[in-house]
Formats: sequence, structure tokens, C-alpha cells
Amino acid sequence: MISGGHFGAGVAAALGAVLIWGFQIPLGKQVLEQLDGFSLGLLRYVIAMLGFVALLVWKEGWAAVSPVGHFRVLSVAGGVGIAGSVMLVFAGLSLTRPESAAIIGALQPAIAVLAQWLLERRRPERFTLACIAVAFFGVLLVVTRGGAAFATDMAITADEFFGNALVFLGSIAWVTYSVSTRSISHWSSARISALTCLFGVAAAFGLDPGTDPAPIDSRTHVEAVSLPPLQPADDGDRFIREERIQRGDTVAGLLARLDVREEAAVEFLRLSAQARPLQPLAPGRAVRAQTGIDGSLHWLEYVTARGRLLRVERVSALTPDLIAR
Repeated sequence: MISGGHFGAGVAAALGAVLIWGFQIPLGKQVLEQLDGFSLGLLRYVIAMLGFVALLVWKEGWAAVSPVGHFRVLSVAGGVGIAGSVMLVFAGLSLTRPESAAIIGALQPAIAVLAQWLLERRRPERFTLACIAVAFFGVLLVVTRGGAAFATDMAITADEFFGNALVFLGSIAWVTYSVSTRSISHWSSARISALTCLFGVAAAFGLDPGTDPAPIDSRTHVEAVSLPPLQPADDGDRFIREERIQRGDTVAGLLARLDVREEAAVEFLRLSAQARPLQPLAPGRAVRAQTGIDGSLHWLEYVTARGRLLRVERVSALTPDLIAR
């Protein structure tokens, strides 16, 4: 039987974790404008791993760092729960809205109940199942904005839905962490956190998209769609610049190289649903823009991964409008 004091401490710890998780989604969305999702997730857990390992060694000694026969459990918890969950969530967050990612993450308790039903054959009460159904329906209403998402450009909607799916898979991966670590629940929280982070960071390096695999046969493909030849600008107060997207680039970093310093234009290209086809940025592709001497954006052209020419051009004094053709 759980004492009242222990139960209260557990609820307080769980509430603190929920609040921290909720805050990191909008903050992570902002950081993703400066850092790619993989690097952000890896950096978070490298720092956490160093801190947890130091704490574990200080409290329990170096012997506690050994997995002692729990290599498989730690591999699943670290590889799927730590590396997989974080990479999926932040990859999805780069494609969807932070509020959608946060509300999908709130489904983790419901997912855990369903996982318990599947793995342990413990069927939840009817009332619990009804609440889970309501929760999933509510999340569906939020992420589709009451169905309004289907009325927008389907290319934009597809990217957003794919991002939501990645966040949902990341939530399932985190539930996997919770389920898999039950067999080592007799360990201290410091030991569980340190060793799962250690295995998670090792798995993340193996998932690095920059990892050079074994040599394979390669073929060069020439794309039929490209930006038209660059023509000199006639206006003395306007400049045309072209930049190639680099690996790990963000919209903010790319616009800075294009000398777009107009805050309204930067925010439009970062956050507007109309500009969503600009993301994710495909390394090697060209982006061209005409800017004023004051850093204002007059127009921007980009060929998307789907081969569509995307053009953003100014139609008013304050806000650029997106024209795709």
C-alpha cells in the first residue's frame, strides 16, 4: 500500500515533469529556427547524461554505472525511449505547430493504458476507455483545427499531418521507455536516468543523419525544374541574391544570408501556413530573393522538394503575400 506522503510526492514529481515537458515544446520550436532537430535532441541528452552520470558516481560510485545484466532493457529504453522519442518529436515539431505537438504529447497516459492492455491483458474499465476515446477525439479536433486544416493547401496539410504523426510516434516511444524500465524500478532514479541517457546518446550517434555508411553505388540525377537564370536588377536600391541551402540550415539563418532583415517578412516565412512548403529546407537547393537597401523583402523564389516553384512577393507595405505557381 502506498502511503499518503509517497503518493503526494509522486504526484508532485509527475506534475513537475508534465509542466517541464509542456514548456519545452514552444521553446523547442523557437530553437529549431537556429538548430536542426537532431542536433537539438542530441545536445539536450548529452548535457543531461553528463549531469546524471556525475550525480550517480557521486552518490553510488563508479560500480553503479555498469549495466549488470540489463543491457537489453537499457538498449530498448535508451534507443527507443530516449533517442527515438526525442528525435521523432523534434523532427515532427519542425513540420507542425507547437500547440499540436504539445496536445499530442498529452496523450501519453492514454497510450500507456492501451499499452498495458496490450502487453499485460489488463482491460481498462469502460469509463476509462470512454475517457481515452474522448481524449483522442479532442486531440484530433485540435490538430485539424476543427477540420479547417482540410480546407487549406493540401501540400501544407500533408506536411503538418506528417509532423503530427512523427510526434505521435515519439509519444509512443516515450511510453516504451516507461514500460521497459519497470524491470529496473528497484534501481535509484539517478541510476536509471544516467544509464538510459548513456545508452540513448550512444544510439543517437548511430542514428546521426550525417553518418557515412558503407560505400554504395551512386547515380547523378538532373532535376528538370530549376530557378530561371539570374538577371541583373535595374533598380539601384534593390539587390538580387541567391544562396544554396546548407545541411542544418534554418529559415532564419538562410534569410540572414540573403540579407532579409525585415521582421514582418522573416516572421511570415517562419510561421505562416502559406509559407509551409518552404520547409523542410532541402540541402543543395537554391533560394533567390530581391531585397531593398534597408533589408526589406520584395520577392523570394524557391523550388520545393515536390518540384513546385514557390514565390513570395510583396503586395502591401507591411506583409508579403505568398504566390505559388
